[in-house]
Amino acid sequence: MKFVFMLIPQNSKGFTLLSLLFGLAILLMVLPCVGIFYQSLSMDNHYQEQAVRLAFQFLADQSEQSVEMQVSGNTLLFEPGEGSIISISQYEDLLRRQVAGEGHEILLRDVSDFAIEQLTFGLKITVMMDRGEQYEKIIPYP
Repeated sequence: MKFVFMLIPQNSKGFTLLSLLFGLAILLMVLPCVGIFYQSLSMDNHYQEQAVRLAFQFLADQSEQSVEMQVSGNTLLFEPGEGSIISISQYEDLLRRQVAGEGHEILLRDVSDFAIEQLTFGLKITVMMDRGEQYEKIIPYP
């Protein structure tokens, strides 16, 4: 016959004051983090506005680097002087950039309408987003 000896404390029959204090301390450390987490969820997200500003800045930089700009429908054509033509156009819900009719570089997402209006001193570019926001930028001729 074999005997197994296990050391089991005989007086641990429930919560002690020490375990209650540990639980309360953990709860008090986690509770402020829940408020901060909830507050970060409800903040306004300006991602789309920043993306549109960046796309407009890219178009302005492309205009400054180009020798000639042309408009063909709702497609903006840049000639940087290297012989290749860079086109900016709407493709489905994207604003894309192509070099020599090839490639697919995405400048902006969730675009519902992209319009270009020729002015005497430059181009007025209007971008309408899926959520209904409308952004406009005037880019002067180089």
